[in-house]
Amino acid sequence: MPHVLRYTSRSMGDRIVILSTGGTGGHIYPAVSVAKELQKHDFDTVLMGQLQGMEERIAFESGLSFWGVQAGKLDRSRPNPMEFIRAGKGF
Repeated sequence: MPHVLRYTSRSMGDRIVILSTGGTGGHIYPAVSVAKELQKHDFDTVLMGQLQGMEERIAFESGLSFWGVQAGKLDRSRPNPMEFIRAGKGF
């Protein structure tokens, strides 16, 4: 299976919010802030993003659960068809 789900010390309950991010800190850090705020209101949160991407590292540094998926990185000037396949696996 192309994902990793690791849990922090919190147990998963009925009120789970999955925040999907990717690519840049401009997307990841706001998701981390939202996740932390939701946790204050008794929601369990999971950050979802690229396996071995910066979002995985940031999630663990922030003490958040992380669900990693395969992702491709598209170069608009020189598209590589293999990146479409990698992105499709994550979908």
